Amino acid sequence: MTAPRLRDTRDGSIMLAAEGVQSAAGGVAGVAIPWLVLEHGGGPGSAAVIFAATIGPYALIGIPAAMAADHASRRTMLVASYALQALALAVIPIAAVLDAVTTPLLVAVALAVGCARVVGDAAIFGAVPTLVGRDGIVRATGALTTTWSAGFLAGPAFGGAVIAAVGPTPTLAAVACCYAISIALARQLSEAVEARPDATASPLERVQHGLRFLLRDRVMRRFTAVGLLWNLLVGAFGGLAVAFVHGPLALTAGAAGLTLACYGAAGLLVPFALPRLDRHFGDGPLFVLLCTVSAAVLFALAHTRVPVVAALLLLPLGFLNMTLGSILPAARQRRAPMDLQSLVGTTGRMLNIWGYAGGALAAGRLADLRGIPSTFTLCAVLLVVVAAVARLLVWRLAPPAAGASDRS
Repeated sequence: MTAPRLRDTRDGSIMLAAEGVQSAAGGVAGVAIPWLVLEHGGGPGSAAVIFAATIGPYALIGIPAAMAADHASRRTMLVASYALQALALAVIPIAAVLDAVTTPLLVAVALAVGCARVVGDAAIFGAVPTLVGRDGIVRATGALTTTWSAGFLAGPAFGGAVIAAVGPTPTLAAVACCYAISIALARQLSEAVEARPDATASPLERVQHGLRFLLRDRVMRRFTAVGLLWNLLVGAFGGLAVAFVHGPLALTAGAAGLTLACYGAAGLLVPFALPRLDRHFGDGPLFVLLCTVSAAVLFALAHTRVPVVAALLLLPLGFLNMTLGSILPAARQRRAPMDLQSLVGTTGRMLNIWGYAGGALAAGRLADLRGIPSTFTLCAVLLVVVAAVARLLVWRLAPPAAGASDRS
């Protein structure tokens, strides 16, 4: 029997819509906050700190959020996530009125937004498998990637235009209001998304079970190690993307938004390409192949100063990075026990986020010393090394058979 598509379920379509609005708002904020830092005299390192603060909370509260998603109301968690992001972003325009916008304040706001996103992502990780089953996880992951990509396509493009017209602070005020749409949608979710925890195990035992699964499962142990290395390098690009279009490319806010939107646009192809590529190559070979190609594209991007060429290179780079980023959670979730989906998904992502945030911070420091192009060149070389490591560790690892046991 074919697994249902996420968008064909009532709750799945609501969740996709709510996440789409959130990702668009996040795409705008992801440009506006670093741009505000750069306009106030900050360098690439400061912009990278903002980026790391947004994603760093996975390393801080990932496991508690996952535990909550496997026991508490996922609908309530999503509503709270959207509301907290709105409140955090609203602090910036209020501070601007008081002439109190500082880099530490912007870092604190980014950290609060990141914490709220962790809570929402944990709820999503847990809810999706209950709606589509294990066999539908790869396709559902692709659908979520498309939704996030559409948001990150529209967000930077629209945000760049608005920033150019009215400035980053009023833009963030409007973004904060947009979260009301996601809140209203999340409130319509039914009981079908809620957790069904194992009543025989305590929360601590469930955490131990989830960590044992990630560490003892040979496939997941290797994919987690390779993913950590890859996230160091993709985090380096993410942390410097806004600084790259602001500095070496010297673009205006509107042009920068459109250029960065090219990166998100390619992600729209992921749900169509990923299932076919996955069936044809398998997890390991696909990861190695795409990682190698992404190294070549990033190397070319590091050596261009022509905005049109940069935009054209961001299209394949966005597709490659978003597909690589989808392979890792799909591999985790379709092997995890159904009652540990939130815990395994969020914990696995948390481990990779350590690399993502660390890569952003290290790249920001290196860019301050050596420049962004040199930093991107080094990352491209290291991506080839990661592909070689993946060739040794995960090339021959086969995906699980359909209908695998729900307990590991």
